[in-house]
Amino acid sequence: MKKSFVCEAYEWEFARMFSSVSGSSKGYRNMPYVGCIVAPMIWLVLFGLYVLLTALLPEQKQQLAWLKDSAIGVGVLVGIIIFIRSAIISSKSVRIPQPTDDIPWVMTNEQGIWINTFNQEEAAQLPFFRWEDIQSVHVDITRELRLYIGGREYPSRREQMIAAYNAKYTAHQEQVLTCYNDRLTLILNKDRPLKRAIIQMPKSWLRQGQFVELLQNIQQQTKKTAAVYDASAEPYVRQWIANNRE
Repeated sequence: MKKSFVCEAYEWEFARMFSSVSGSSKGYRNMPYVGCIVAPMIWLVLFGLYVLLTALLPEQKQQLAWLKDSAIGVGVLVGIIIFIRSAIISSKSVRIPQPTDDIPWVMTNEQGIWINTFNQEEAAQLPFFRWEDIQSVHVDITRELRLYIGGREYPSRREQMIAAYNAKYTAHQEQVLTCYNDRLTLILNKDRPLKRAIIQMPKSWLRQGQFVELLQNIQQQTKKTAAVYDASAEPYVRQWIANNRE
């Protein structure tokens, strides 16, 4: 049976800023990364074809040199085109909510879990992880995504995002922080480091029991016990656990 975990629009927009999904089994979010895979694959195919043909036709080696010379360029070009096209499709899929909207942020059923990064009602458009593909479950404080996935720091971009958020939701002002110790993030890891879902938990879920229910559901379905992400998060996660036992 399908279960939806709902939050208000202001919580969804904040959660989306601190969430990321890669390596999903379904959904548009998985598509841009195809470009990153295609680029080296094209290079390998063209270079492999060059090696094979020169072995079979050694007298044509000079005429076949273009395969080797163009392999990298063609692979990179095609990969970039696929990445950009898929990223544009993903961005167009996002439906901006009204401030009064209630949005299903996470949905589960017997097969797996959806993350509604697009504010769409059609499940086929959403990133989806099958339960059997999830290898570990972690709970962390909410951190800037760069601390998980790497990359350069862009403080001005983060400030612009929070400023736009605060302008839209004047009753729910947020600070620009690298870590939010009063909030939690759920991390679902697949079999490779870059294949995971980083899902920021709405603050109301921590008080009203939705996160407890979701975490229990995930642990039951995956047969994995959730662990604290690292030592810096442990006191805050333990405090949340203590509060929910009271």
